Amino acid sequence: MLRRAFRSAWTSVREHWTRSLLSALGILVGTTAVMLLISIANGVRRDVSGQIQGLGTNLVIVVPGRVDTSNPWAGGSGGIGLSPFTLRDEEAVARVPGVRSTAKLTFVAGTALVGDRSAGGFILGCDPSWFLIRPHKFVEGGAFTDPLARSAVIGSGPKEELFGDGPAVGKTFQVHRVEYEVVGVMHEEASGGLMGGGFFNAIIYLPFDTVAESAGQTLIHRIMAQTDPSVEPEAVVSGVREAVMAVQQGQENFTVLTQEDMLEVAFTVMNLLTYLVVGISAIALFVGGVGVMTVMLMNVSERTREIGIRKTVGARKRDLFLQFLVEAIMLTTGGGLFGLAVTWLGILLLEALTPIRADLTLGVVGLGLGLSVVVGTVSGLLPAMRAASKDPVVAMREE
Repeated sequence: MLRRAFRSAWTSVREHWTRSLLSALGILVGTTAVMLLISIANGVRRDVSGQIQGLGTNLVIVVPGRVDTSNPWAGGSGGIGLSPFTLRDEEAVARVPGVRSTAKLTFVAGTALVGDRSAGGFILGCDPSWFLIRPHKFVEGGAFTDPLARSAVIGSGPKEELFGDGPAVGKTFQVHRVEYEVVGVMHEEASGGLMGGGFFNAIIYLPFDTVAESAGQTLIHRIMAQTDPSVEPEAVVSGVREAVMAVQQGQENFTVLTQEDMLEVAFTVMNLLTYLVVGISAIALFVGGVGVMTVMLMNVSERTREIGIRKTVGARKRDLFLQFLVEAIMLTTGGGLFGLAVTWLGILLLEALTPIRADLTLGVVGLGLGLSVVVGTVSGLLPAMRAASKDPVVAMREE
């Protein structure tokens, strides 16, 4: 019975191929949008995970403000503004059992200048210990070791903007009229994703104490701590929290984050945006389903006499119901398969023309094709029931 229904449905689709193609177009657009957007989100998620893991191993970060990893939209920015941290906070963190090393970071709002050239790099003041916590890849020179020296480590991006293709070690640039000598140039191979893998290539590192001295104040935006992998991470995080709270006189105006916490924040934001965009894209599937239902209802009206003849020669209600339902599912599944092909071509174009690296998984393919089958089932129910319920005598009289 099912084979006969498929054969009848295929004959009808083939005989009215133009109408069938147009009705499947909405499904094609909807499934393409859903699969392509989720694949892009998966690719970005993979890039973000690689970037955060690339910060270093066994890392704990103390940031200003309260950050709720389950709701990143609520409260606490931990940004570049005022920070409650002092040198005593870092010293307290360094004394926590299980903490191997610490480093202070501060964001420097400014531009690196060499004559009329400027670099748009991200300027950070850091302790020399940061280069031990997070090893960097140098193509020239190395890290600075004197926290009070007027030395700098720059990424390959600012290096090219300031000094061109030639060597940069030994050359100088200015930040806020303070001159720094380049002692090292970093370069890390890009991952090829949307994040580019080139974050560290765009950084300019200056000695923390030199930055604090030139600014006339010590402002700590991040306290980075490398932990002993043999110590339970939860115990270290708890110890760091208690140590900083003691310095802050019991006020928990900060957050202690692990790499897993940062991934949770990033993924929560991306998941919310993905659900929103995919939900909007699903409207195309709804419109496509309405189009398929309209075409199927037209088919029922145009084939009323055929339905009457089939019933007269012994076709049962369930035979007709199954035939029209299978035809609707065939239309939407065909649209879903074409949508998969368009998605694959779209990903190839994106990767060729943009930094985006989408990740089309079997789960995404299954979701797209599953949605097309569900839409076909829902949109085909009404036409199938109408065809099955027609009276054969009345149907035979219609022209």
